[in-house]
Amino acid sequence: MRRIKVSDYEIIEDFENGTFKALRHGEEWRNLIGDNLILALIDKVEDVESLKMSLQSCKYHAERIKEKGYGESMDADDIIELVDNELDY
Repeated sequence: MRRIKVSDYEIIEDFENGTFKALRHGEEWRNLIGDNLILALIDKVEDVESLKMSLQSCKYHAERIKEKGYGESMDADDIIELVDNELDY
């Protein structure tokens, strides 16, 4: 099951139980069965959220490097390795 909240709306996709609907202010608003555009947009939202998490991880590591004074002694390979470890690559 996937849930995406946008403003006063929530999209619920649970194909195992035959549910693909939109809620508005918590009330059922639209049945989205067959709406491939909404399904594609859900996938894109999840991609963007994943990218945001990756960028937050990179920022975290850059801040740790700056705080510890590693900036001059670490090369790009060391930084890439730190980020890869955080992202489980």
